[in-house]
Amino acid sequence: MSRVKLKDPTNHGEVTHLINEYAYSDELDLHITVHADERMEERGVNEDFLMKTLREGTVIEHEIETYPNGNSSIKYRVSHRDNLGEETVAITVIPGEYQLTIVTIW
Repeated sequence: MSRVKLKDPTNHGEVTHLINEYAYSDELDLHITVHADERMEERGVNEDFLMKTLREGTVIEHEIETYPNGNSSIKYRVSHRDNLGEETVAITVIPGEYQLTIVTIW
């Protein structure tokens, strides 16, 4: 996966902007893991709503994972809320350069 160049990868506003921008791009390379695909089916989330969440959602938390070889990745939780402010779906995403890997959905 290509590295994303962010000034501050822990700045949720900056990452939200990046994910929203990628989701609107025709260049987006979207990867949905088998686990995420299973969760989408269980929860009745179709790809249109997944994309709506990526385009309009907000990053609300992140987790940094460091591997034994010293490399690391950051997973972001993107939340979508309805007109009443209720969370309708949340997605865990790992961004690459014009690439989004969907890890899970709840």
